[in-house]
Amino acid sequence: MNLLKKISIVCVTVLAISYFIPVQTTKNAVIKKTFYDVVSEINNPDNWKKWYSPIKSSYQKHPEKYRFVEDYKNKKFIIYTHNNKYIVTKYSPGYLKVQSNGLFKTNCEVRFTFTKDSHKSIVFETHTISLLTYVLNFFKPDNQYDSVIKNLKPFMENPSLYYGFEIKRTHVPDTIYLTLSKTILAKNRYIATDSMYKILTKYALKNKLTRTFKPYLVQNTLGNDSLTITAMLVIDTAIMPDSKITSFTMPSGGNILVARYKGRYSASKTVYDALQKYVFDNTLSSVFTPFERYLDKRIPKNDSSIVDMEVFYPIY
Repeated sequence: MNLLKKISIVCVTVLAISYFIPVQTTKNAVIKKTFYDVVSEINNPDNWKKWYSPIKSSYQKHPEKYRFVEDYKNKKFIIYTHNNKYIVTKYSPGYLKVQSNGLFKTNCEVRFTFTKDSHKSIVFETHTISLLTYVLNFFKPDNQYDSVIKNLKPFMENPSLYYGFEIKRTHVPDTIYLTLSKTILAKNRYIATDSMYKILTKYALKNKLTRTFKPYLVQNTLGNDSLTITAMLVIDTAIMPDSKITSFTMPSGGNILVARYKGRYSASKTVYDALQKYVFDNTLSSVFTPFERYLDKRIPKNDSSIVDMEVFYPIY
């Protein structure tokens, strides 16, 4: 047997043995979110595709292969991707074990605890991988790709990632509005909204009230099948009430949250949910019903309409 073959056999043997030798690493970090927020995030299997890099990367490339199964009896859930399976066992809400069943198997135990500061949590992570995986990781661009801490902390602490939208605090964008309100059946909202804006536009043109024609909309749900909608146009000066059309002045110095949404109108509830969660997390209070401003000046015609809009959430 020549020297090259001997070296090859030795290398293969070393690699094979290293595959079965476990290496354990530990780390901890402080996450600037409440214990409840962190535990809620990590115990929801559908959230992992938003922040855990191996799952997120697979989901973005092969969304059709992504699925999860919750095994309530055995207190675990399983996440399937196009090339792997992740088993998350919940020993308690703040203590989980994550097992990856890919070629290079890994085991990760994660514990969360309270801190004296109620707005922060401490996370401890114990990662067990093979010696071979440990060595190969050093050749990866990010050798902490599978780390829960490495993935979860920046996600939780970045508002645009955590809430799904960039949320800003600002002042009231416009102050004087021409308004028309109507209570309607939910199924008729698009027809009614279109009609109301035509009435407001005609009124504004006739009375030379505006040059901008910025459309806003406020919606309040009433039960399961009806709602009150208020169509609004920005005007230059207030008016005396005329039948059902009136003007509304909003304090120019009022504080307000704003988030931008682009996409199908039927999915715009996500931005409202994000703003509401932001208000709750930051112990704020609402002073007025949230409202929409259509940046392209196009009113949605149906659930499938693609909109570019901002949602404003008045606060104090």
